[in-house]
Amino acid sequence: MHVALDYLHTHNIIHRDIKPANIFKTANGTYKLGDLNVSKILVNGDFAKTKTGSPLYSCPEIWNKEEGYNEKCDVWSLGVVAYELASLKVPYEA
Repeated sequence: MHVALDYLHTHNIIHRDIKPANIFKTANGTYKLGDLNVSKILVNGDFAKTKTGSPLYSCPEIWNKEEGYNEKCDVWSLGVVAYELASLKVPYEA
């Protein structure tokens, strides 16, 4: 998944809804990142401010009215997914 995120972030795109339901495994064992419906292109280092995504996997900055957020929100979400895969439970209740 980090390769997919690296590609998106290199092109100034943030996914904003990384969760297990949006990670797909193909018949040949390749994993794909899908559902780019709420993704956003960041221009000139801007920050996104829209409150979107699944609360359990969203970083705290998304829900803070004063702050914007950038591609780091996707890294947070991927970390939550990794924790869930390793422990078979979510790290906190959203």
